[in-house]
Amino acid sequence: MDKKQWFSRTKRLKVIFLVILFSGFFSAIKLNAQQSVDHLVEYDSYREGLALFDKEKFGPAQEQFQRAMLRINDPASELHKDAMYLHIQ
Repeated sequence: MDKKQWFSRTKRLKVIFLVILFSGFFSAIKLNAQQSVDHLVEYDSYREGLALFDKEKFGPAQEQFQRAMLRINDPASELHKDAMYLHIQ
């Protein structure tokens, strides 16, 4: 293999490597994108509970936090834990 062929092959490998690297990077960005809590329907009760809690309407707020705990199916979720904490308050 002469010097010209080696350089050409090395250059192609670098281009292929960069294409794979950037495609993986942009795929990771797309996969890690998160939806805002404000746009998820299952968190409506939680947001409503917070609004009522801020207005010092504690009874209705507790009802909303109870609904939020039922709608959020993941007990390990931070929002589920927050709703449980605020429901107890």
